[in-house]
Amino acid sequence: MDKRDYAIDFIRLVAILAVIVIHTTTYFLDRTAPFTPNFYVLHVINQVSRFAVPAFFAISGYLLGARYSSFTSVTAFYKKRISKILLPYFIWTVIYFLFIFPNPKTSLLSIFFIRDILTGDASYQLYFIPAIILLYAIFPIIVKKKNIFLTGRFMIFLGLVETLSMSYVYFFEPKIDIISAIPNAFYNLLPFILGIFASQKILDFKAFVKEKIIYFKIVSAISLLLIIGESIFMFSKTGKPMYLRDQWRITVTIYGVSVAGLFYNSYRSSWNKISSYLSSFSFGIFFVHVAILHNIMKFFYGAKLYDLFSFAISLTLTIILSFAFSIVFSKVKLINKLLGLKA
Repeated sequence: MDKRDYAIDFIRLVAILAVIVIHTTTYFLDRTAPFTPNFYVLHVINQVSRFAVPAFFAISGYLLGARYSSFTSVTAFYKKRISKILLPYFIWTVIYFLFIFPNPKTSLLSIFFIRDILTGDASYQLYFIPAIILLYAIFPIIVKKKNIFLTGRFMIFLGLVETLSMSYVYFFEPKIDIISAIPNAFYNLLPFILGIFASQKILDFKAFVKEKIIYFKIVSAISLLLIIGESIFMFSKTGKPMYLRDQWRITVTIYGVSVAGLFYNSYRSSWNKISSYLSSFSFGIFFVHVAILHNIMKFFYGAKLYDLFSFAISLTLTIILSFAFSIVFSKVKLINKLLGLKA
């Protein structure tokens, strides 16, 4: 892709805001009486925002696919892509491990820290990094064997496999002992490959989305109703809060990809400057927002404020402070390099 696609910047910006909404609503849902009006409002907002994660993986595939239609050096690709995120990921893992969610019985020399590096479990948003690294690792294979992987037949096959596997895990809760980065990468392989396919196989993606926009709208509406319905049903049936926050469902994947298409189509060129500038901080906001939200929520916990107004205040503060932190400290080159605040 020779020309910057600003619509992708816009989707990335909306998606990182949605990630903050997901995490903020989860804090309040955990402390709101089930099946009350506030509970339903928070739950719907939470589920509506869940397009963000599949959208991020689809964007990653789209941008990679647009830039690399072939390879002269796979080693150079790994060095440029993976090494860029490793240092900030390590630093933020240390920060969350020692200061935000500390465990007094552990240290940086413990097996727990090594586990958290491999899985992203030092904080609940960090799982994304090990998963995307695994997808980066197989990206050259996908491109080299595009006649196999970038075909409608393969994506239908992958969609069926992911539907069966994610549905089994979601509805039946099997105990599977496996490093979480592996299933997380697998669950997001479909949107990742769809992004690559869109960039390499659809010559005019903007025209394609515009022509098919009615289908994107229908699929978005139906899949949203399904993810709201199935989460409420399973929570009502089991009483387990995990069903309100579980991300790994095929309905969420479909919803995320279709909503990304809607945002892509709704983008206007007059937004170029602001969307590209703000979205350039999305990586830093991804890392820092949980630390900020966690500390903001200490006040609301202490005051026992879990109403919708408190939710709106905490969400607004988290967004403003996350952007402010990333914008201000990205101006210091060393800090920006260490923390990955600005792309």
